[in-house]
Amino acid sequence: MAHIRATGDAEGLGVVDRMASERGLGPDVVLSHRNFTITTFVEGRTLEESDIHKGGASEALCRKLGVLVGKFHKIEGKGNRLLRSLEIMADGVGGERGAMWRKEISEVRALMVGMRSGVMCHGDLKPSNVMQEGGEGGTLKLIDFELSGGGWRGFDIYKLFRTGEKTSRTEGNLRAFLEEYATVGGGGEQVEALMEEALLFEPLTWLEAGIFFEFATVTGGGSEEERSRWEELGKDRVGRYWESKKGWSERVEKFKRGDEQ
Repeated sequence: MAHIRATGDAEGLGVVDRMASERGLGPDVVLSHRNFTITTFVEGRTLEESDIHKGGASEALCRKLGVLVGKFHKIEGKGNRLLRSLEIMADGVGGERGAMWRKEISEVRALMVGMRSGVMCHGDLKPSNVMQEGGEGGTLKLIDFELSGGGWRGFDIYKLFRTGEKTSRTEGNLRAFLEEYATVGGGGEQVEALMEEALLFEPLTWLEAGIFFEFATVTGGGSEEERSRWEELGKDRVGRYWESKKGWSERVEKFKRGDEQ
């Protein structure tokens, strides 16, 4: 069986799908066309938030995820796909809100100069974009690479462990993930430093979500009920962005000074 997925711009024309496939990190690519990609169908299930936010077997799963994502981040990524996507959505929002988001994105771009980048980021790394082949303990595969491109690994990691609840992460499982993630790079990185780096990206994950839901509300289709839901989600994510942004620039600058030493 095969899975057909529409693709987007130059970085989404099956290029990342093939890179992931060649490394055993995603489904096998059967055919790439300028408008779509055909991959083998992965028999299994997509992960859920509960899979990585509980103890016991969940920690073992997070360790496997750490290896998977670590290998994906070893692929070189150029530019910053995330910020370009946010700028496009901000323009879609338009008006004063769109201009405000454009300003925020410019500030983020300036703030993040010097942060470790140049890796291939998934861009939408969340449990539902990870497939587990077969039953419990099966091989994990990444799927849906439409937003993949160059960017910051910390964004991917924090978004994977962030939840919509007040408790945004399960720290024990995040630590287990990072312990395995560090081994992929040869074991030279300290888990505490990786943890600090990932936590710095909380505000950006909320900014991305807030702009996305505003964009969807303004330009998307869907029923009136769906648009109402998107509007509420947008308000929640934007509120979390402003809250988590307090002191953000100081934290980032402090981290960059330590990374240079």
